[in-house]
Amino acid sequence: MDSIVLAGLGGVVGAVLGYVLGGLGRRWTIVIVTAAAGALLAPVFGTQVSETGITTQPQRDIGAEVDAMFAENEMLLALATVDPDAQQRMRERAISAFETDGAARAEQVIYEEAFVLGQTAVLVYGPRATDAALLNLQRTLLDVARGLITEPEHCYALLYSGVAPQNISTQQAMAAGRHPSYARMQEALVALVMAAGPDVVEHDRDRATLGIGEMQGYVFNTYDEDRLRYFSGYQPQNDAEYAQACDAMADLLEYQLNHEYAADMVRAGLSAG
Repeated sequence: MDSIVLAGLGGVVGAVLGYVLGGLGRRWTIVIVTAAAGALLAPVFGTQVSETGITTQPQRDIGAEVDAMFAENEMLLALATVDPDAQQRMRERAISAFETDGAARAEQVIYEEAFVLGQTAVLVYGPRATDAALLNLQRTLLDVARGLITEPEHCYALLYSGVAPQNISTQQAMAAGRHPSYARMQEALVALVMAAGPDVVEHDRDRATLGIGEMQGYVFNTYDEDRLRYFSGYQPQNDAEYAQACDAMADLLEYQLNHEYAADMVRAGLSAG
C-alpha cells in the first residue's frame, strides 16, 4: 500500500496550477503543494495492496492490513494527526468495497482516502509550517519529477494528478509511487508536519499578488499552444508528449521556486484553499 499513498502528493501539486492558468492566480500554489501530497499518499497504499496479493486471496483481512500500514509508516502516523478518523474511515470503506465489489474497488477506495488525507494534511499544516519546510516540499517534488523525466508516464502521474486527474488511472499512480525516489517526498512531507507551529504564518499579500501575476505573465508569454494544452486536460498520446507535459509543469514549478516571493506565493495559494 505504500505506493498508493505516495501517489497522492502529486495530486496536491496539480490543484493550484489550473487556477493560475485560468486567471485565478491567487490559488495556484494549492495545486502544486496539495496535489503532490495526495498523489504521494495514494501509491503508498496501492503498492502494498497489490504486492500482498489482494486479487488471489479472497479471505484477506484488508482491515488488518490498513491498520498495519498506519502503524508502520512514519508518514501516515504524522499525517493522520490532522484527521484522527482517517484510519477507521479508510478501514471501513476498504472492507466494504472488498466484500461488495472486490479487490479493484477496495484499492480505489484506499487511493481516494489516501489522496484526501495527503491534501488535508498540507492544507492544515502547510500554513503553519516554516517557509523552509514549505519550499522544501516543492523543491523535493521538482527534483523527483526531474529525475522521472526519462520515465515520462510516471512523471506525468506525479505532476498532473491535480490538474488532469481524469487522465491518470489508479494503476498509473501506483506504478509511479513505487519509484525509489518517492521516499524523499515522504521525508519532506513528514518534515512539513513536524515544522508546523500552533499558529498560521502570515504572508505579504502584495508580494504574493505581484509574484503570481508575474508567473502568469511568464506562462502566457513563454509557453506555446503545445505546452499550454496539457494544463487544460489534453491527454498525452505517447512518451514524447508525456515528457513534454512533464517538462512544462516542472518548468513552472521551478519558476515559482526561484522567484524572490516564492514563500508568499505558496502561502497565498494555501490560504485561498
